[in-house]
Amino acid sequence: MTDQQQLKEALIAAFDQLKQQGALLAAVMAEVAAIREAVFENDLERLVRYQELLAVEVTKTIPQIAAATQALDAIIRLLSDGVDLRMN
Repeated sequence: MTDQQQLKEALIAAFDQLKQQGALLAAVMAEVAAIREAVFENDLERLVRYQELLAVEVTKTIPQIAAATQALDAIIRLLSDGVDLRMN
């Protein structure tokens, strides 16, 4: 495999990882919106609902975080195994 091909593969993987991070950021943004509703409404029913929704969202994000971590680990392994990222 050429250095250029290795660089291309490493960059594709890095950008794929960035895409996955966007999904995680969306989950955090949803949580912040839920917190805002719960805090500013000062309504016990809404607070209970927020806790229910948060539990669901946390469950959804666990696999996303694991996948993102695995993708980063793969990139790190690829780079550690000698992919030369210098542009000649």
